[in-house]
Amino acid sequence: MAKVKILLWKHQQNADQTYPLYLRIYKDRRVKLISIGYSVLLKDWNEKACRVLPSNKNYVRLNNLFSKLLLDAQSTALEIETADFSSTAKQIITRIKGAPNKDYFAFAYDYIKQFNNEPQRGTYLIYITQLAKMKKYLNNHSLSFKDIDPTFLRRYETYLKSIGNGTNTIHGNLKRIRSIYYAAIKEGVIDQSKNPFFSFKLKIEKTKKERLTIDELNQIRRVELPEGTNVWHCRNMFVFSFCNMGIRISDVLCLKWDNIKGNKLEYKMKKTKDAMSIFLSSEAESILELYRNDRTILTNRIFPILKDGDSPLYDRLKNAISLTNKSLKELAKRAGINKSLSTHVARHTWAQRAKDLNVNLKTIQKGLGHENVRTTEIYLSDFNDNDLAQANELITAVDGR
Repeated sequence: MAKVKILLWKHQQNADQTYPLYLRIYKDRRVKLISIGYSVLLKDWNEKACRVLPSNKNYVRLNNLFSKLLLDAQSTALEIETADFSSTAKQIITRIKGAPNKDYFAFAYDYIKQFNNEPQRGTYLIYITQLAKMKKYLNNHSLSFKDIDPTFLRRYETYLKSIGNGTNTIHGNLKRIRSIYYAAIKEGVIDQSKNPFFSFKLKIEKTKKERLTIDELNQIRRVELPEGTNVWHCRNMFVFSFCNMGIRISDVLCLKWDNIKGNKLEYKMKKTKDAMSIFLSSEAESILELYRNDRTILTNRIFPILKDGDSPLYDRLKNAISLTNKSLKELAKRAGINKSLSTHVARHTWAQRAKDLNVNLKTIQKGLGHENVRTTEIYLSDFNDNDLAQANELITAVDGR
């Protein structure tokens, strides 16, 4: 059960030598505080009894007020726990404060602060962009949680279509509205019974994943390119990605020589944080040999496309990926391939090649490092590293060279 008391905060002395008083909620070893707007001198406070001493001329009124605050808080905590014993201290605090933050945007901007860090900056910027789009739709008018109902969502969906957003882009926008709404439910800002997503269903469209045939991959391998140019480096990264189970481009760009352990590539996926250990194929080893003599002590990176600088890593990665995709378009043109070549195509090509060779589905999924629960559940129980090593050598074997 939650424990509620009034305490004097000794860590913050005011200019008049008084100390602020707080309502403290303690539950599941977590503490939350609410300022009650009053402060007293240290000598006027009985810490054990949590009462104002007679040395304060207003002690009777203050104690009566605090007793009422304490009783109301205890009643609110009991009411919430009766409905849901797994409720948190934060939810109780929110209810006691009267849940003043009903404004969707105010809550949303506070909620997404958790993503404003180096590993999750991409997620943060996506939320920022989509909130700005929503504010534009509303002409910068305010939006309360109670305004978000199925009718609002359908109208917003229609607006997104009207400005040229495709089905999956619309799905991404609405999915993030849903994430913020669910966070507000969890924190007691809005009641679960008001949830519009019970009846409004998000739509998603299956997209075609571009991939190369073995003949096209060999054309990529064979095309003559000036050594040391961007398109040459990007071809090497593309083939290296294919040779290592379609490793994501953000991981390829960040690879350092420290990630090469003998005949293995060992790294942690930036997206899922999964640790990967891949036996290097002979072609992957050949690509590494192209760079061994050019390695620098300063960055220790294998491939030179990602630049150093003071800007956040996310921004530098974004620029490097953009440059890589631009070079891959040029590579496809030089190789005579009429497909939209991008960094992700190596990933899809590896998966298709594995499927064509009847590689075990669990092995393919482990290699791709899928984070979707429905996918990962399939292979969590019994995966064998040796299966993957043998499969990857077979998959990446150079055909017709």
